[in-house]
Amino acid sequence: MIFIRQNDIIKSNRFSEMSFVFILTLGESDPFFNLSAEEYFLCEKDEDFFLLWQNEPCIVIGRNQNAADEINGGYVRARSLPVVRRMTGGGAVYHDRGNLNFSFIINGEADRVELCRPVIDVLRSIGVVAEISGRNDILVGGRKISGTAMCSRGGRSLFHGTLLINADLEAMSEALKPDETKLMGHGVKSVRSRVANLSEYTKEEVSPDIIGAMLAEYMSERGGERYKLGESDIKAIEKLRDSKYSTDEWNCGAERLQKSERARLGCGTVYIKKKTACGRIEDIRIFGDFMNSGDISKLEARLRGTELRRDEIISALEEARVEKYIPNLTADELADIIIKSE
Repeated sequence: MIFIRQNDIIKSNRFSEMSFVFILTLGESDPFFNLSAEEYFLCEKDEDFFLLWQNEPCIVIGRNQNAADEINGGYVRARSLPVVRRMTGGGAVYHDRGNLNFSFIINGEADRVELCRPVIDVLRSIGVVAEISGRNDILVGGRKISGTAMCSRGGRSLFHGTLLINADLEAMSEALKPDETKLMGHGVKSVRSRVANLSEYTKEEVSPDIIGAMLAEYMSERGGERYKLGESDIKAIEKLRDSKYSTDEWNCGAERLQKSERARLGCGTVYIKKKTACGRIEDIRIFGDFMNSGDISKLEARLRGTELRRDEIISALEEARVEKYIPNLTADELADIIIKSE
């Protein structure tokens, strides 16, 4: 990475609160390493962190997405683009070195408005008026320059986002295969027409280096100590990368199920794939760009073996408390999708 030449950490006050944030600029452009680092700091550390990082050109899919449905396979294969699954929900995104990523890893619940403030304030300081919009976007001039997502583990939260600065938007448009109903909901015809680079709205030259340095400075002004990322941290992250984030099992999964159905709901797109036998659900996967707050695999496990009747499915979902896993989705809505996929 570029703002701090090594894997360094700065300790600073977390906004106005009496706590501290360690600001880490990752020195890797390997998407498998960087996404592993997020999980490592979320699950293995107790302190609050703010990460800045970039990836080589790649596709990053949401925790609950079916990779084959989100990417242009021919384009991705021809260019040998890595496809890696992150641990948060939401939709697929294209990363390259014109895109800056930021991650807050904190104790307690993530406040989206509060955690977007550093980005909003830094952009305002260079004359760009940005606003939070919808479930997870930051807009400038009505166009998306940033998407965010979050998840929680063991009383800690990960909130992260992209920031398009001078990314290759044509490559993004070619690499992704968006949900047409989602585009219609935003009143646009393509990914390219909905997104924009920050560089389109600035008079002066802007780059990930510049914006990253400004964000690091914004946080370090609230206190600050810097220290080098330890060898033990790097080894632990590499171990997680090799055992999980770089594996086909994590990134692709067992997605060859027989029947499917898709619906666009208040929580986002929900996509069901299932296999049935003898009138029961033998296997089921729940995909989508929704923001999950629990481990979807536990909800899927509760549905396996359930009789393929609407009342039985609703009963299983209510017992499992579907809203605990997918906020703003009801048992009735999910049962309807499951039945329609038959």
